Amino acid sequence: DDASIHQLLEAGLGSKGYEQVHAYSIEEGHAKARGRPPAIVVIDLLMDHAGGLRLALELRARAETSAVPIVLVAGHDPSEEERALLRGKALTLLSPGGGETLPAVLRRLLGSDSGEAMRGVTSVL
Repeated sequence: DDASIHQLLEAGLGSKGYEQVHAYSIEEGHAKARGRPPAIVVIDLLMDHAGGLRLALELRARAETSAVPIVLVAGHDPSEEERALLRGKALTLLSPGGGETLPAVLRRLLGSDSGEAMRGVTSVL
């Protein structure tokens, strides 16, 4: 939901060939994922005042998005409560000190750095 983050992603990931669909709220994220199921979803953990985690769990629970890789981006080290909610949910957490960059995580989860696997990436922040 932070426009400056969207601009950074557009510049960084767009130059690598990632097609991006942006959403600026939880509701818009749901609508866009429903309208065109993405290859991967990137969500700011603090989206809509900590609603990013809720969106990730809701997308994971829906049949049409249950198998879509979800990357939660946190600008802070998640609390023990947040970590407990993430356990067993097949979500990837990217946080400070984690050692991986977002492009590296996307390459790992999509299994490619170019071509068809790059299409349909949805950034929900």
